[in-house]
Amino acid sequence: SILVMDNVPEQIDLVLSPEGAKRWVLLRRPDGLHSYSEYSLEDAIYWVEEDGGERDVAAPERWTRTYQSGLFDSEDVARSDSFDRISWLFAAIV
Repeated sequence: SILVMDNVPEQIDLVLSPEGAKRWVLLRRPDGLHSYSEYSLEDAIYWVEEDGGERDVAAPERWTRTYQSGLFDSEDVARSDSFDRISWLFAAIV
């Protein structure tokens, strides 16, 4: 059987923050609406030995969504809104 993926939004842009700890993703849904998200990179978490030495990774570093926009009628409106809400974004693209 063929898995139909017609409800999956298409990623149309991605910008990393200058230090690489955040990313912004712009999506277009199949119905033509747009949204964006900001993700922040969380450090790995380690189990610590009694002597204070790091042992095994308890949780690897991972991207965690820290902001999710609403839906917008156009890509331009979504981009404009993201510049107002994501403080580092404009500096990352100029």
